[in-house]
Amino acid sequence: MEFVEYNDEGDYFLLVASKSDSLFSFINDQSNDRSLLRGDLIDLSWQTTVIEIAGDGGRREQAEKVISIVKIKDGNVSKFRQHYRKKLKYTWPQEDNYSAYYLDKLYQLVEYYIANSKNELLRLSVENREQLSYSIEKQIRNQKEYLLVGISSISAQHLNTIQWLYLDKEDLMIYQYDLPGDTLVRFD
Repeated sequence: MEFVEYNDEGDYFLLVASKSDSLFSFINDQSNDRSLLRGDLIDLSWQTTVIEIAGDGGRREQAEKVISIVKIKDGNVSKFRQHYRKKLKYTWPQEDNYSAYYLDKLYQLVEYYIANSKNELLRLSVENREQLSYSIEKQIRNQKEYLLVGISSISAQHLNTIQWLYLDKEDLMIYQYDLPGDTLVRFD
């Protein structure tokens, strides 16, 4: 399976993985290790168990629970980190008051985009290990609010915006902005 994300926001800590374009969620409360990165290939063993749904009158439901996880191959984000070896810098309007958890989620999305992007300028910036940064701001487009992310390279105190992304605030889906067509193109 391919690792997608950890989701530790609910009553049960989850590990989300994909296989053949399908997503699977597993209860992941046996380990505090959060070292897997999106795109890493994993060998996952699980067992079916019964959980209690909090706040739903004690309703019980079947769920899959992780028994063991073994990383078998680095994905593009892991390879990016090994090559690039710098932290991305970012800015956002302080009045938006994002939580550290949310900022970390956004960081992981931008990092995933950079590691998988076909944008030649961005790939060249990564190859040359130029300092990359991104800005976060709210943007309304077609009567829907998005997070607008501007990815830039910094060299000799010059900021060069390479790519604009729109992030759907509800599901954090990534869209590339196509300037000539003035359209959003979903990034998979």
